[in-house]
Amino acid sequence: MAAEVNVTKIFDDIMADTMRHVIEQHGEKAMHGLFFELYDHTFAFLDREFGFDAVMAYWNHISDE
Repeated sequence: MAAEVNVTKIFDDIMADTMRHVIEQHGEKAMHGLFFELYDHTFAFLDREFGFDAVMAYWNHISDE
């Protein structure tokens, strides 16, 4: 029997690693730029469906990791 894949956990890990890498290699300003680029393409859905507080809650969750 195959192990269950936790897609949310995988996505969270990818986002956290990406943000950490951008900060380490390019600085916090670049990470903020990436965030808003991602927001334009991805997080706008969360904003439309659940509000900006949901976006910020998710952002804070992955940035803490």
